[in-house]
Amino acid sequence: MALDIYCPADIVVLLGGVVKLSGYLDGTFLEVAKDIQPYVSDITCDDQTSRLYRRNRNYTISFSLAQSSEANESLQELQLIDETTQLGMFPLLIKDNQGASLIFSPTAWIE
Repeated sequence: MALDIYCPADIVVLLGGVVKLSGYLDGTFLEVAKDIQPYVSDITCDDQTSRLYRRNRNYTISFSLAQSSEANESLQELQLIDETTQLGMFPLLIKDNQGASLIFSPTAWIE
């Protein structure tokens, strides 16, 4: 069995092209989850199964930052901008420098 080593310093999270997140908590500091599963199956009364594909590409990304992280202030400012102007969307980039994982969204926001 191989042992995988995962280092938060190797993960780059960039918000709006300028805010680089840092100051993660120990443990699971980044989680990416699909909002809606792409397929739903349905069984009819005559026992036929159908499959429906939903082309939804929305994901929820959660970060666990320490209270002392400097990024908290930037995240709070982005949320305040969105609440007051509804213009708080920004591009998001997540890259694993030790692997091939890359996540990009031209429109992300703070929930």
